[in-house]
Amino acid sequence: MALKKQNFAEGEIAIFDEACVYKRGEYWQFRLWLPKENKYARKSLRTRSESTAVERGEAAMQRVCIYCWDAERLVG
Repeated sequence: MALKKQNFAEGEIAIFDEACVYKRGEYWQFRLWLPKENKYARKSLRTRSESTAVERGEAAMQRVCIYCWDAERLVG
């Protein structure tokens, strides 16, 4: 998957060059562009800590990639 966004704003942290975590209000959020669906996968990370947000974002990235891979395998 390619990044849709190349320049990240202040407060956004890239994860695996495909997703990012960003702060919305007090809490951190996860965002990943899904080109086949032409939309973002989003998830609240439910934390105020940046380091915890990066860890949870990496875990969310892995879950989304596994889900996408399983869906392609079942359909295709």
